[in-house]
Amino acid sequence: MDVILELVELVKTHKVDQVELIGQEGPQGQLNKLYDAIKSGEVKSDDDAANFLFNLPAGHANYRKLKQRFKDRLVNTLLFIDTQRASFSDVQKAYYNGYRLWAAARVAFGRGARQTAMDLCQTILRQALRYELTELAMLSSRMLTIHQADMKGSKKGFAYYSNVLQEQLTNFQAETLAESYYNDIMQHFSRSRAAQPELAPKAAAYVAALQPYLEKTKTYYFNLMYYTLASMQFEIGNDINSMLAISEEALTFFKSKEHAPVNTKTAFLKRLVYGARVVEQYDRGMGWAQESLEIAEVGTLVWFTNMKQFILLCFHAREFEKAYELYLEVVSHTRYSYLASAQQEMFTIYGAYFYFLDQIGELQQESRRIKQFRLNRFLNSVPNYSKDKQGLNVTILVVQVLIQISRREFGNVIDRMEPLGTYRSRYLRQNSSFRANCFIRLLDALYQADFVPERARKRGSEVYNRLNSIPFWEVSADDETEIVRYDYLWELILKHVTPPKFYRS
Repeated sequence: MDVILELVELVKTHKVDQVELIGQEGPQGQLNKLYDAIKSGEVKSDDDAANFLFNLPAGHANYRKLKQRFKDRLVNTLLFIDTQRASFSDVQKAYYNGYRLWAAARVAFGRGARQTAMDLCQTILRQALRYELTELAMLSSRMLTIHQADMKGSKKGFAYYSNVLQEQLTNFQAETLAESYYNDIMQHFSRSRAAQPELAPKAAAYVAALQPYLEKTKTYYFNLMYYTLASMQFEIGNDINSMLAISEEALTFFKSKEHAPVNTKTAFLKRLVYGARVVEQYDRGMGWAQESLEIAEVGTLVWFTNMKQFILLCFHAREFEKAYELYLEVVSHTRYSYLASAQQEMFTIYGAYFYFLDQIGELQQESRRIKQFRLNRFLNSVPNYSKDKQGLNVTILVVQVLIQISRREFGNVIDRMEPLGTYRSRYLRQNSSFRANCFIRLLDALYQADFVPERARKRGSEVYNRLNSIPFWEVSADDETEIVRYDYLWELILKHVTPPKFYRS
């Protein structure tokens, strides 16, 4: 049923309200009835559907047969998605129409209608070459080469299509190789956001292997894979300045590509914003962040992602008021509730930090004070990242203690320190966790100093100096775990913490 629900959502989203087929008329009875029920939300499972249609259990033969016919009909309907009404880009229109025509061409070719098949292939090839759709260009030029070779007998036509085919085969090989290298690196980050510097040599080897293709393969997709891998190579290895340079080169390349999607440009702008934040070039980062917002449609996933990066940049630049304005714009948007849970969790974590900053008086606008914050509700609302022991779970644990300190809930802080110390020694021993390890040790120094700022500064001075002894970018490869820089967080705590009355001297 999950596949059927997904198909219905796709068909509904792209407004396939009616399909007109020659030789077929009239409604489809139960199939249309089921489609309308799923579209409206009345049917959400096999049990719902079987009961809705037949008042029978989902395992009954009648329902299973109808379900298979319904699935087949939905798959067929995908071929009739109205790309004009759905406001697709020119590249998307060429992609969907091209594959639809390719399916028709294969059927026509298989049934002996060669003229029809070749006419369709010529249409496909023109569009595929224009928009650099390599696979479609390869498939259509291959069929046209076959036709020229064994039917029409034109040497000129055969030479042309054969040359196109060889060129597209070269492009396809380069794109497939680059894609396989990219996938091999990305698989390691699918479940954890923690830094994995051991992957840097492999990424570097992949980039080197792709460089010979650069001169002869100018397609959008190959260069997307190549530049993404190249920038990842430097990001993983913490060579941030090199990452900035290759990302600027990539952005220049894709700006020169007339049909390069907005998402591609914003992806490299995202890397530039990240790099600028890490090496503290905040003014440059603000410019790139603003550019990424200007080219993304408000309310899209790209826009939300750009806003997330912009907010984090503002946190690090200590522009808390600007960060909060962006945050309010995000969570008040009508599309916010449609974000995936992991996306929402990141903004939820931001919200917790804003509450802490508001509690200690670092957010100045009284009219927008954060009046309510339930810590337990917050902890229950970030289940995905809570499992990532070396990633954002550190951020969640830290902000929990920060909030308790700001509320002067010192008993709760004391209860947290021993398990936090165990967590630090167990999960934060890698170089990439150096700063988080230091900050938790600073929190322990605050606890050992009975929450008295002067004593805590003295007790934590050695750890604080170690925290600042190595440049931020050399030890913090992760993109998002350090919301507010740990060195500045420590200064904020010492500035604003009020010790328990019992310990005041």
